Amino acid sequence: MFSNPRKKPLGFSNLSNNNVEKNFKDEKYKAIKLFDDKKFDDAYISFRDLLKRNHNDPQLYIFIGIIEAMKENYKNAIKNLTKAKEIDNKIPEIFFNLGKIYNNLDNIELSIFNYKKSIEVDSYYYLSYQNLILILFKEGKFDEAKLIIEKGLKIMPEEPVLNYNYALVLSKLNEFNKAKNQFNRLLLLTPNNVGLKINFGHLLSEMHLFDDAKIQFEDALKLEPHSPSLHLSYSELLFRMEQYE
Repeated sequence: MFSNPRKKPLGFSNLSNNNVEKNFKDEKYKAIKLFDDKKFDDAYISFRDLLKRNHNDPQLYIFIGIIEAMKENYKNAIKNLTKAKEIDNKIPEIFFNLGKIYNNLDNIELSIFNYKKSIEVDSYYYLSYQNLILILFKEGKFDEAKLIIEKGLKIMPEEPVLNYNYALVLSKLNEFNKAKNQFNRLLLLTPNNVGLKINFGHLLSEMHLFDDAKIQFEDALKLEPHSPSLHLSYSELLFRMEQYE
């Protein structure tokens, strides 16, 4: 899902009370309401009309860019988001959406660059952390992913997705004891998280702590008894434990 900027409405001054500016503001909120109601074609027309009245509102370019991206008109999407960036390069949604577009275009280098830029602009913009980590994992760049996660955890120590991915990246980097401690901590917070138990089970199996791994897989099966992939993982563990029958 693309991200739109609504926390800081831009393109008008709160100090002016003239009718023209008030009308622009009202029309802008109506356009955003159309967008929220998924009436994207009508919203697009409204945003384009508003641009004729104010060429320096970056928020309008961002919404237009998002709608173009949703239609897979990526060239136009990039053009509008770039225009928004030229007006105000301190809006994290611009870089987030560019990151997503370039990822869809398989331009991983530019995608990573823009997600990082989004975090640089707003270090609390957790959506960029999530998408960036997914790409780095997919590309096998686990050292880089670890640095990004640790950066996020310094300012958002309780953010659940960052903590979960921290456990995973520690496992990928063979920092098994640190990963084990992280999984244990997370399980205290979310004891019924099936995905957490499965990944913890895999880690414990890699550490040859087979009995502990078996507990995690069996607990996961109690919560999700009809998962084929979970049964397969459990059977692989039993094979390693030589419990062939």
